[in-house]
Amino acid sequence: WERLSAILVGLFLNSSGIGNLADLLTLQTLQQHADFVLAYLAFGAVLALLMFSLSVVSLPMLMHRKVDFATALVTSFMATRLNFLPMLLWGVLIAGLIAVGMASYFIAMVVIFPWLGHASWHAYRDLIEAT
Repeated sequence: WERLSAILVGLFLNSSGIGNLADLLTLQTLQQHADFVLAYLAFGAVLALLMFSLSVVSLPMLMHRKVDFATALVTSFMATRLNFLPMLLWGVLIAGLIAVGMASYFIAMVVIFPWLGHASWHAYRDLIEAT
């Protein structure tokens, strides 16, 4: 992720740079570097989707069954591929709930984390039995 960020900065910003985070978040800077911001968000979304698809089933599977790491990764990827829209919705729900938890200064995480953990376990069980 860090390496991709450096490559995108090098490709889009040349030597101009953005400055600091406060400069990046100003509307003027966003308009000047809209191509960079869109590319950065697109590549970030692709990486997030890849990491989600590789880990959504593999982590619970490694804890639940005696399988090797590669089998768990392939199973997770295939389960995500075969159930793409529900898994996309699940990923968006996870991200949204974590954003709510962060917006509450992490106070809501006391409820959100166990809830997501429980729901993720049941999602894993349903996915593995379905595939």
